[in-house]
Amino acid sequence: MRNINTKIALSALSAVAATLLIGAGTYAYFSDIATSSSNAFSSGVLNLQLDDISEGISENVSASFGAGTLSPGNSVNGFVSLHNGGTVDIAEVKMAANQTSNANGGDGSDIASVLDLTVLSGDDNTCTTSQFDHTISIAGSVGDDVLPVTLAELNAEDFDSLSIPLTAGSTKYLCVTFTMKTGAGDEYQGDSILEDFVFTAHQHASQI
Repeated sequence: MRNINTKIALSALSAVAATLLIGAGTYAYFSDIATSSSNAFSSGVLNLQLDDISEGISENVSASFGAGTLSPGNSVNGFVSLHNGGTVDIAEVKMAANQTSNANGGDGSDIASVLDLTVLSGDDNTCTTSQFDHTISIAGSVGDDVLPVTLAELNAEDFDSLSIPLTAGSTKYLCVTFTMKTGAGDEYQGDSILEDFVFTAHQHASQI
């Protein structure tokens, strides 16, 4: 009797399996394939360019700032324009000053220590349109958090974050005034220095 029941069960399972196979073959659905080909990916370009009063747009300019007749209480102004010549937006600009020469007559003086800075940005080469004053931020970062901030302090430490966002293709102006301290003594007479001002574009404000 057990053998008969086993055979009946196996026969039933076989019948169910056969039914499932037949059912699986009963239905058919259409399908089709479409392809998007030649999808290209390339990186953008971050490109900061400068110009000044005497030179056109370039990677490097010279003699944008300076004067040969500074005296206590006297000021000199200059500007560079900052161009985003690339395809990637610039979030901020790092500003550095590097002294490359100091002719001080051997007395150890540094005229940069008596040159106070005022740093502005704007939409024209006098920085009067859409003016923004960066001087306090610079003093708090590279100086002793007390105005004025001197060129010597900028020589000692770069300012990481000039808040001058530049979208691709746009231009802003950076205007700097150098004022010789009224207390500058005779040891600074006839002294001269050479300075390189270096500007580094940052894509993101978190960069240093």
